Amino acid sequence: MSVIFPSRVGYYLWGGPGTIRMINLKYFSPPVDTASFLRAYDRDNLMRIKEVFGVTDMWVTYSWGFSEEREEEDYAFLADRLQNFRDASIRVHAYVQGPNLVFEDFKDRDWFCRDEYGQFIPYHRGRKLVCVNHPEFQEFLEERVRLACLLGIDGVYVDNVFMGQMGIPGMKNRSSSFIGCACDSCQNAFGIPIPRRVRKWCNRSKEYMEFRAESLRQFIERLAATAHVYGKEFGTNSLDPRVNMHHVYGTDLGYLHTCQDYLLFESLTLPCRTGSRGNAHLQLLRCQHNLYKPMFALSYKRGIGFDAEFDQQDLDALYSEAMECGYYPCVKGTEYVTGGIWHNLDPTKFSLPHIHSFTAPPLAHPRPESRIGHIVIRVCGRWLNTVTTWYWEIQWVRRLFSWGERMFLG
Repeated sequence: MSVIFPSRVGYYLWGGPGTIRMINLKYFSPPVDTASFLRAYDRDNLMRIKEVFGVTDMWVTYSWGFSEEREEEDYAFLADRLQNFRDASIRVHAYVQGPNLVFEDFKDRDWFCRDEYGQFIPYHRGRKLVCVNHPEFQEFLEERVRLACLLGIDGVYVDNVFMGQMGIPGMKNRSSSFIGCACDSCQNAFGIPIPRRVRKWCNRSKEYMEFRAESLRQFIERLAATAHVYGKEFGTNSLDPRVNMHHVYGTDLGYLHTCQDYLLFESLTLPCRTGSRGNAHLQLLRCQHNLYKPMFALSYKRGIGFDAEFDQQDLDALYSEAMECGYYPCVKGTEYVTGGIWHNLDPTKFSLPHIHSFTAPPLAHPRPESRIGHIVIRVCGRWLNTVTTWYWEIQWVRRLFSWGERMFLG
């Protein structure tokens, strides 16, 4: 059986010692199939991925946000295997963690975001959000992008680019919680007191939301310019576009499309044959915003740490919908948890995708208003980031609430 693949097919594949180190940090040292991460960029594995999935572009581990001293082995791990990608005719996009860092490695820096009460804003266990307005951090991340370019890769991809505390989806038209960052760098740049609550009727709130968006635009454009100087492709994780991106992340598809070489959307929308879930909304998005650059969809079922290894039907549905809806599929090749063990996708278990007729879900597929968001704001109030930190950092607290997560994610 032969398959006519799309002209571009993406593949997310984290590998090497840095990925193992990050999983141990984020998830309290869970069982990990270390071999699957250490052989990720071996020639035989890449050749099989190319043969079965038709992959043209691969997003690979470069920097997870540890200190340079700890990441030296990660840079070397990738550099030593770049020829394997060339042999397989796969373009390499180096993954660089965006504005969040491993706190222990950078705790002496004043780069970290603060909420309206001066508290750090957690990103995950052991990691906190960093301010895109801090001049030293801007230089730091720009240098990481530059060094990645010098490695000999084809592109640089910066993940999780948003500013401080995210807005809650579905609350754009209502009084919301604190959004963004209130560190000294932001306060000095904004010039007037940063609002503690974002209210739709408040002019200062509107001015601040525009300031937040402009801060991110300048930050992303600076990183893109650095990559382009070296002739590399540049992209960021544009996350889930079904929400109001300006309100939730502080980004805007217009400037992302202008300064990046492609768009990559990551969301819980792995297509299924029933049509109850999928990425057909990207068709509407392309038309509404006149998007003509390559558009990749990276799809999960329930999210990182919740998805068991996908099967052949899952991949068939992804390729079928992509062909139907006109986007490029990006296969989730990593961060599966099957039988309690973290591992990468095993390409030897798959055959060529079967492209079939596909029932796409409705084009307009916005995220619903978050009633949970209202409850969280009312209950937690000023303790929101304290409670969130407990959740990430204390294992029994996370286990206590894990049943709710699994129910919520289906």
